Amino acid sequence: MFISCNSTEQASTKISADLFYNWLKLGSFYGRPDSLLSNYLNRKDSLGYEGMMKEDSSTTKYLKVLEENDLLISPFIYLKADNGHTFLLFMNEDDYSNFNSFNYHELIDNKQKIRVEAEIDSLYDNMYVSKKIISVKLTEGQTLQQEGKFKIEEYR
Repeated sequence: MFISCNSTEQASTKISADLFYNWLKLGSFYGRPDSLLSNYLNRKDSLGYEGMMKEDSSTTKYLKVLEENDLLISPFIYLKADNGHTFLLFMNEDDYSNFNSFNYHELIDNKQKIRVEAEIDSLYDNMYVSKKIISVKLTEGQTLQQEGKFKIEEYR
């Protein structure tokens, strides 16, 4: 599904995957209060990336990639490829509007799923950006979701 090459030019990859619902949506600051973005930017300005890396290197790398690609406030979806690989796909608002009408409870109840075909570019560790949404199709099948369980007993 994903192509890797040694060329310095990045070629888009065409994918087909199913919309995946994750119980904890971590992607960008899209749809989040402005105060969260302001807090991040203020923290970055005061500590710099080096200081933030000392506190939380993985999140800082992730946010730096988003910032370098102008995706800090971009919409995103989770996708699951046929091989089981799950990943984030960032896109523009127009492309994201294709997904606003779907309700995962209804999809599950009706035994339907959303199949997405797109041209994408890799950004960083399971993060991709859409170059073009080719199709978004409602089909028969199981909508994929990750169940979230947060119990204190599980973290002792």
